[in-house]
Amino acid sequence: MFTHLSVRHFATVDQLELEPEPGLTVISGETGAGKSVIIDALSLTLGERADSAVVRPGCDRAEVLTTFDVADNPAARAWLGERELDNGNECLLRRTVRADGRSRAYINGTPTPLTEVRELGGADVEVGRGGVHFQGDLALGYAACLWLRTAIRVQEELIRGTARDKDE
Repeated sequence: MFTHLSVRHFATVDQLELEPEPGLTVISGETGAGKSVIIDALSLTLGERADSAVVRPGCDRAEVLTTFDVADNPAARAWLGERELDNGNECLLRRTVRADGRSRAYINGTPTPLTEVRELGGADVEVGRGGVHFQGDLALGYAACLWLRTAIRVQEELIRGTARDKDE
């Protein structure tokens, strides 16, 4: 389960800390409030591609840290243990992106290739993309993230009055 998000110098955000309560957490807000930034930050720690555009202007690097509780997820604990990346019932995913576009990924403090970060999702880690709690593998979380991004875009278009009927 997603338990903590820490964001520094990412896009328009200087610093953000988010600790969702157990149960359903809903992130809502007006256009430009930062909902998509939260989704993008979570996506980054889960292995999304990064480029220098995510680094806040005037900063040397962006940093995102996401914490997951894997106590109820034996597959994730086993995956982490096999690679000597285990840290009890906690899994910390950290990603840094420099202003030149280079990035680094870490699992529980250990530098890790992005392929491994993405593979961790195949171990049925309970992850939440966009602040939404999903149980299942990373593919489900990724699909949910894409769905949530589309829903936010459509909501913003409806507010602006620019939404189009898909049959047009």
